[in-house]
Amino acid sequence: MKINIRVKPSSSQSRVVQISEKEYQVYVKAKPIKGEANKKVREVLCQFLNLPKHKVVLIAGKTSRHKIFEINK
Repeated sequence: MKINIRVKPSSSQSRVVQISEKEYQVYVKAKPIKGEANKKVREVLCQFLNLPKHKVVLIAGKTSRHKIFEINK
């Protein structure tokens, strides 16, 4: 399953807001420098979806605020 993520880096807290079935907004404290925000987005998503890290893969949007993740259950 593919999900669309809208990232809000440099937020005051890390959290996930589900907008629709396949669209989420993810707030992370990390700044978008050297992939740090991408790592935190993946971690926060894994916690929210209760999945191990190898099941959540970034497939598009490495340098964009709009990302697509592949979720393997």
